[in-house]
Amino acid sequence: MRRLFPARLALLAPCLPQFGLALLCACTAPSATTSRERKKTVMEIHLTLPKASFLTSEALPLRVVMTNAGAAPVEVPDPLHEANWQPTFTLTGPGLPPPGRVMSARAAVLGDLSPSPDGVAPVLRKIEPGQNFERQLPLHAWLQLSAPGPYQIAGNLEWRGLTARSAPVSFTLEKLNPVALAVGVDEGVASKRQIPAAWLHQGGKGRRLYSAVFTEERPDLAEIGPPTATYLQETGADAADLLVPWTNYDRNESFHHWFAWREGSRLFARSLLAKEPLSLDLGRPPERLLRPALLPSSGDLNILVLSGDGRELLATRFAAPSGEGAPAPGHVLWRLPLPWPLRGARAALAPPSLPNARRAALVSQDADTLLLSLLDTSKADGPGELKTVRVREARALADSEPGLWIDAAGNSHVAVLCEKPHEDPRRKERSLALASANFAPDGTLLAPATLTVLTPLETAVKTATAAFAVAGAQAQLGWAALLENGQVIHLHSGGQPRRLENPPAVPLELLPRSQAFYLLTLDPAVGPRFVALQ
Repeated sequence: MRRLFPARLALLAPCLPQFGLALLCACTAPSATTSRERKKTVMEIHLTLPKASFLTSEALPLRVVMTNAGAAPVEVPDPLHEANWQPTFTLTGPGLPPPGRVMSARAAVLGDLSPSPDGVAPVLRKIEPGQNFERQLPLHAWLQLSAPGPYQIAGNLEWRGLTARSAPVSFTLEKLNPVALAVGVDEGVASKRQIPAAWLHQGGKGRRLYSAVFTEERPDLAEIGPPTATYLQETGADAADLLVPWTNYDRNESFHHWFAWREGSRLFARSLLAKEPLSLDLGRPPERLLRPALLPSSGDLNILVLSGDGRELLATRFAAPSGEGAPAPGHVLWRLPLPWPLRGARAALAPPSLPNARRAALVSQDADTLLLSLLDTSKADGPGELKTVRVREARALADSEPGLWIDAAGNSHVAVLCEKPHEDPRRKERSLALASANFAPDGTLLAPATLTVLTPLETAVKTATAAFAVAGAQAQLGWAALLENGQVIHLHSGGQPRRLENPPAVPLELLPRSQAFYLLTLDPAVGPRFVALQ
């Protein structure tokens, strides 16, 4: 079984005790101890969960407080240390065989289910009279629970003559019902294994925002482990268009962590350094928020917004919290009228060697010609000039997000999935194709744009996306298209539509990594899962 190291356990969210139970144990000394001495040595164990209801993917931190209520010091097993088989915790609930699943730190971390393993020295903690010893147990990591419903957990301690059992603590798991999902990428950071994410959950009492972390546990085998979610806040009933920003550095080395979403005409941005989210009234509901939001090293959150009529692009910014005075509200930096309706778009950060350089790739259609445009969005006082290349005999898909990569020389590489109609206009056959263009730093074309036919299409495309996996000075292009019948065509499918085990999340989240491209899917039982496109 996989080991759970302390560094990983430290990522667990803190829990605030709201309900719990007390496990009172009379700590019996060896047989030579008198009954009067035994009465003076009393151990109390209090179990606390932060709340009574959790999502199936949410962290389950069980707070354990061990109190020496006696008159003499005692030594007890550390309930979190992987060497220890005591105390044990019995969990009952849906899908667990009666009388329940028995867990201990040793069983969870090392897979050793022995009730008393030979040759193993337990790790004990000495507790002075009247003092406490506290630990937080990661129940969600010890046992992954996917079945919603009521659960109970009870504690049991059998240690050197001591026997004590607790009354059960009850909690409920609620099935995740995501109405929006988003994933962030620290582009170009090959060593980064944690993948920040978020989702909006629709519960019976409204929508709630959760942050989450996926972990690429075995890159060589293209495996991304299940996420652990943490509750952030309630949102409005119409919260949508969730964003987790992309960076060009390891965000864990900074203090800046943002999440953004929209409620009607108001744009919200939540920094984990602030108690309340910031907001910006756009005047009317936008058509869309361009993905992804961008988070340069300054810590400012940058979001491009397409106006409600689809003919104007807005650049918005939320300043990084400074810790001094009230945080500045979000504001609109500039507005840009668009010459053509937008069919798809993508924002990107340049490498750190080009500080805070940001660009956007825009996809439009003019008659039978596909338009690929590049826009410099770096400056606060206005956008750069829109540079456009025409790709003839290509049709933009209704919802196809382009891939955009800015290399270390400042060149911009754009690729988008599109349709190529049959050469004979009287025939209805069409093919899935890839349109590509490379722009110099000043926006001029480095070479003529290309159109590559990928595979014939027998079913209409519902949505598509492309992305670049960046590794040093090189990048690999990946792509995926979701068809109306639920099947997927991707870069490794050999041109053949395939039905994945679980349906892809929409809009498509194509995660570029060093060893594989992953597509975010929705497991109806446990929620979001990444599947490698192979």
